[in-house]
Amino acid sequence: MPTQPGLQTVPTPQPQPSGPDYGLTALDLLPTYDRAGYLAAAGTQAPAYDPTQPTKSWAATVDQNGNPIAANTASVTFNYWVPAGNNPPSWGSFTITGAEALAFNIPGFPSYPAYVIAPTPATQGGDIQAPNPIPADQLSTMTQAVALAESWGMTAAQASACIADTYSAQFAPYSIDYNGETRLWLTIDWNGTFINVGQQLEIMYAAGVGAPGAWIVSGAPYVANSSEPVWVSTQPSAAPPLSSAIIPVPQRALLPGEQFIATLMAVEVENTLAPGAPTTGGGGGGLTSAQAAQLTAVEDGINVLLGVFAKPPAA
Repeated sequence: MPTQPGLQTVPTPQPQPSGPDYGLTALDLLPTYDRAGYLAAAGTQAPAYDPTQPTKSWAATVDQNGNPIAANTASVTFNYWVPAGNNPPSWGSFTITGAEALAFNIPGFPSYPAYVIAPTPATQGGDIQAPNPIPADQLSTMTQAVALAESWGMTAAQASACIADTYSAQFAPYSIDYNGETRLWLTIDWNGTFINVGQQLEIMYAAGVGAPGAWIVSGAPYVANSSEPVWVSTQPSAAPPLSSAIIPVPQRALLPGEQFIATLMAVEVENTLAPGAPTTGGGGGGLTSAQAAQLTAVEDGINVLLGVFAKPPAA
């Protein structure tokens, strides 16, 4: 249920656009979310997509009259503009259960935030010339190192015993001047091999922080006593198929001065009261003056081509 903070679930008219014409989504009373947008707003993954249920990218906790919606609410009715191709849409409604109103069913893969590695001021100490920068992806915190070691099957005590900053020992006579950096060049001693923690974190988070997967430390594809464990991603290889049904977004009625207009590509809303609104065109599917001029120019071009082939001009 959409109880996470950050998700807008109360039907609220958007501010009326200031321009003379705009798309029908400006009439939506609720925002729609893709999986990345849901994650950003709610701070958690959207529920898994169910292709046997209608696609629904919004949720409402109250109806269009302000009445609370509960999961056991028998039915909730919302208004919306029913599409009619290139003709003006008609004002209609649909009814769903309270559980359906509260639920999201967003298609696609789960979305995971990218692993962002902060830059570092650390440099290599002991250089004769200007010191070389230390790659930030080779640095990590002790907390990250212990968690990684434990995911490889170590106890907390074993992890503490085998984690160390080994840069000076591995690259003597060079060392690291951390210059205020709090992360360290930490490694895990794995069967006598020092494995850099930061680089392993990059591998684990390649598909995003929290993406499913596991470290394999025994059995294929891991080779016994090999240099390092193997990360195996279990992210699905294909998104679920789309449902054949979509629950529309609740919408508001037209405001004074608004009317539908048919453009060359779609139906839009025209606000005749807005500054710069065209003086022609209108609600029955007519064209604005700019659109009419564009259409005339297209027709003139067609007539030129017809003349080249000795054909009569278009009507």
